[in-house]
Amino acid sequence: MILVTLGQTLWQAGRPVELFLLDRASGHISELPPIKVIPENPRLYYKGRLNYVDTLAAIEDSPDLMTLGLNHIEPAKPGVPAKEDYNRWACGLGE
Repeated sequence: MILVTLGQTLWQAGRPVELFLLDRASGHISELPPIKVIPENPRLYYKGRLNYVDTLAAIEDSPDLMTLGLNHIEPAKPGVPAKEDYNRWACGLGE
């Protein structure tokens, strides 16, 4: 399962975040409703900007928990095949 956030997301303990399912066949966001999670203590990793977060999160309206690790994906600049390949892999689209 590949989940994504829309736009910039503020990762703070106790602040709800919406996660959307990515349709692996098309690379577009699924029509299913988002999964709302409440992070416990997100760890943020930076390289000049947020590029990775991991946390344990409660799933809203559920007794279940989810372990998350999300990486920032940005569009590849034209002519950078390694970045294009990485984006395809990270979004579950294969080669």
